[in-house]
Order: sequence, then C-alpha cells, then structure tokens
Amino acid sequence: MANATNEVMNRAEGASHEFKKVIGGAENNLEKISHDAGKKVGAMASDFVASTSEYARTGRDYVKENPAKGVALAAAVGVVAGSLLTIALRRRH
Repeated sequence: MANATNEVMNRAEGASHEFKKVIGGAENNLEKISHDAGKKVGAMASDFVASTSEYARTGRDYVKENPAKGVALAAAVGVVAGSLLTIALRRRH
C-alpha cells in the first residue's frame, strides 16, 4: 500500500513540474508578445506626434508667409462651422 501511495505521489510531482514548465513558457510568450505590442504602439504614437507637429509647423509657416490669406481662411472656416452648428441646432427644435 505504501509503495502505491509513493508511486501516486511521484506521478503527481512529475505532473506538477510539467504543468509549471508549460505555464512558465506561456508566461514568457505572453510577456514577449505584450512587450512587442508595446514597442509597436510606441512607434506608432511617435510617428503620429511627428506628423502632427509637421502639419502644425507647416500651417504656422504658411500663415506667417501669407497673413491675409490665413485670416481669410480662418474666417471662412468659422462661418462654415457656425452655419453648420446653427442648422444642426435648429433641426433639434
């Protein structure tokens, strides 16, 4: 009886070690995947910030070179946005 109990315990310990190996491998894979995803998201965010900064700088340069056109363009955008908001709010009531 004691031999059978020892044999069962040895098998359980072996299964426990195998289970720990599988879990450890899965944990390492998950960590690597999340690290790689974080690097990719970081790179995308950096690219987005760089392109946004470039657009803002280009817009500022254009306004500095053409101040009258910049003011006229801003006024036109304001009129269009105000008109659209007025139409949208009138339809609600």
